[in-house]
Amino acid sequence: MLAMASEPDLLRDLDSEQQHADNTTSDIITRLPLEISSDIFVQCLPHPVLLRASQPPTLFLSLCRGWRAVAVATPTLWTVISDGDTSPHVLPDILDRWLPRSGNLPLSLSIHRGAAEEKISSHAGRVQTLINAHAHRVRSLDLVLGSTPSGWSVPGFCALTQLTVRGRLDSGCNVFEGLALMSAAPNLEQCTLTRLFQYNIHPPVQDIHVTTLSSLRHLNLGRPPAGTQGASFTTARVLSYFTLPALQTLAISFFDITIADLRAFLLRSTPPLRSLHMEVLSDGQELAECLRLLTPALEELNIGSLAYGEADAFVPFLETFPLEFKDFTLQCQTLNSWHYELVLEALILRRGCLRSFRLEAAVAERPSEEIAEGMRQLAEEGMKIHVGTRELKYI
Repeated sequence: MLAMASEPDLLRDLDSEQQHADNTTSDIITRLPLEISSDIFVQCLPHPVLLRASQPPTLFLSLCRGWRAVAVATPTLWTVISDGDTSPHVLPDILDRWLPRSGNLPLSLSIHRGAAEEKISSHAGRVQTLINAHAHRVRSLDLVLGSTPSGWSVPGFCALTQLTVRGRLDSGCNVFEGLALMSAAPNLEQCTLTRLFQYNIHPPVQDIHVTTLSSLRHLNLGRPPAGTQGASFTTARVLSYFTLPALQTLAISFFDITIADLRAFLLRSTPPLRSLHMEVLSDGQELAECLRLLTPALEELNIGSLAYGEADAFVPFLETFPLEFKDFTLQCQTLNSWHYELVLEALILRRGCLRSFRLEAAVAERPSEEIAEGMRQLAEEGMKIHVGTRELKYI
């Protein structure tokens, strides 16, 4: 409620005609060179910068004419915005006053309440229009969008390097909203998509328009929203729509696409992956064969949630996998003595390059003393090893 009460004050303070008392003669800030006073103001910015009258930079506007003059003459103060708990119906008016103060500097926008609210679509449309007007200088964009397509005509975000698109907790976000924003950012370097889904049948692969993002190095694909497990298109299927030849880190929190989809992406992109995290529910042997397409640049491999029986097919992959990654994590449902024997053989073969190994299962037999001693020997040589369940550490 505090933020709600401050919104009229914030709009008033952002109004350039508002008059304030003049105490500049006794104020050291106003007697300093503008470069110094501006830098002092910038150092006072909170993190995050919320749209509130009681916090900088808006606070600087309401104290006196001198401080207001410094704040208005410092575009850097107005380049970072986070709407926090600002009322969606007030947000467009605030942004309309705030954004012009940033001049032509790059912007970082975090809009979680006002970009796609179905019940107040007119206000959401105004927010989108304001973002569009400044799209050419938006460097970082963090959006929460609604499940109903907003009809947003996405402009070119030529300066955008960091993008986060999230669906709402209660309903998720239509995945094509995220796809449109990614496709409009040719210089994108980091991207996170989560709680995205699409109930309609996705287009056949041959009908998909594939976009190349040559600068994207880090991609995090989160889970679909709760209650949409029946959706035919979830976040992970984004890989079918892009070629990412510079991708270095890839995290997939809910791998419900086919191994064929992953294989097609790897063959098309040939990304120099250094880190791969996947929560998988698929055939272990098929996955292992697909991962052979990874390049020698891979340093970290994290495979999680292998279901019952899939570890039997995947564990031998450790011994025959040709890449010399440095950190490996494997999470599965069950582990038995046969798994431990294969794991120890693989670790011995990789003792010169593997620096950490984590093997975790929901249910796991305790390894024999002979196996445990072999793993402890590797640990003494410098390899970090964790073997056990989520509650117990055997090694």
